[in-house]
Amino acid sequence: MKKGFTLAELIGVLVVLALIAMIAVPSVTKTIKENKSKVCVIQFNNIIEEAKGWASNNINKLPINSGDKIEISFNDLAKYGYSEDNIIDPITKKQFSDSWHIVVEKINNRLEYKIYNDTEWIDPEKYCK
Repeated sequence: MKKGFTLAELIGVLVVLALIAMIAVPSVTKTIKENKSKVCVIQFNNIIEEAKGWASNNINKLPINSGDKIEISFNDLAKYGYSEDNIIDPITKKQFSDSWHIVVEKINNRLEYKIYNDTEWIDPEKYCK
């Protein structure tokens, strides 16, 4: 009666497992990266929505004339209860610095909301890739 496995059988099993890993790991890694990117874009959209919530309660602080702008820092959103205290950058996994803010600009009777880091506009689609 045979007990245990032969060396050839064990190597065969290891080869099959290695092939499965070679196929599965790149696919899983790609899926994880794509989902992190989607979460990042969603987080930026949520920050914009939080800024809109702030704006709806602070109408007297919003720009009046076309071309006028105001800034709302991420810290202000947290300070006044519109967002979490520590907004974490999903790319760096660190808290956003004090320089991150939302610019609300009146353009043709419409308010536009954009996220900035210092003076640079951040396009969430590009930033999150």
